[in-house]
Amino acid sequence: MKDAVPEEIARALGEESIGIEVTTRCNGACGHCFARAGRDRDFDLDEATAFAIAREGEALGYRNLHVTGGEPLLWGPLYGLLDAAADLGYESVLVNTNGTLINDAAARELGSRRDLVTLSISIQGPRELHDAVRGPGSHRAAVAGMELSLIHI
Repeated sequence: MKDAVPEEIARALGEESIGIEVTTRCNGACGHCFARAGRDRDFDLDEATAFAIAREGEALGYRNLHVTGGEPLLWGPLYGLLDAAADLGYESVLVNTNGTLINDAAARELGSRRDLVTLSISIQGPRELHDAVRGPGSHRAAVAGMELSLIHI
């Protein structure tokens, strides 16, 4: 399939990311969240579909994968998807997270894939602003997750 893609499109795909929203579940309840907007229930992408999207993206020439949610750390097959992305030849995987679920075990799992995985941890701003938007104590939890990530990644 790669041969069917014109060179200029293949080049652009190599610079772009294919995104997979693996879940709308989240341990937060931010009013501004696009993933949960207007939804009264949560959805998880099934593992087979997520892996198929990653395979198709690689076949089309994408080299960068973006995994988001909701909170992707709530999606059980996350680490398997990261391993599959490595096996498929993705150059990078960006995982968007609020950081509050990054405990020592999660930081070690992510850190074991440090050559592939980059984290984007959402911080709204100073503690007062962050906690006003995302809930009391969420800034402290996000910073703790970030600190653990820096140790292991």
